[in-house]
Amino acid sequence: MSGNPAHALAGEVHLRPLLVELGAVVPTRALTVTEGELADLDSVLERWLADAAPALRTTVRTEATR
Repeated sequence: MSGNPAHALAGEVHLRPLLVELGAVVPTRALTVTEGELADLDSVLERWLADAAPALRTTVRTEATR
């Protein structure tokens, strides 16, 4: 969660490179929710999942067969 929309890219800029360096598979963009979006959290999650679902499905299938 981000208190300010200006921090919305923190997951992409700081967390993603760290996770990848540690060997994680990071198939989608980070999900960042600002305080102002908390009241409409279901819609925020649905929009994110609509974009992320194909990459998540592919990654889960690929990793499950390894």
